[in-house]
Amino acid sequence: MSCCFIYRGDVAHRDIFNSLNELKTKNKIKLCKWISTGFKVGVNASKPAIPSNFNMNPVEQSMCMISNSTTVIQPFIKTTDDFLAMFKKSAFVHWYQGEGLETGEFDEAISYMCDVIEEYNKVIEE
Repeated sequence: MSCCFIYRGDVAHRDIFNSLNELKTKNKIKLCKWISTGFKVGVNASKPAIPSNFNMNPVEQSMCMISNSTTVIQPFIKTTDDFLAMFKKSAFVHWYQGEGLETGEFDEAISYMCDVIEEYNKVIEE
């Protein structure tokens, strides 16, 4: 759907642009039509900082990608299906009720998950 790239170190802006352009032009990534660029890029010229107690060699450059993807829908669907199968049998419900959770809260939670799945399906169809 969209991506944020955060670069640290001596990174050439031209290299970043070329990489992102390749992603777009070769259809290696599908972006939402309603997001104008689909990418957000941040560049920090200072070298990546590594805490002294980390067992990691220093590096000159690093990149972090944060993305939102519709592939997350599969675990949502599986979790919802698993929940419904157990809830239908009232499996483990007594433990939650013993802690003060009401049955209506289960219904509310599953309704929320179904709404999230529906929203992701709408994005996929666009």
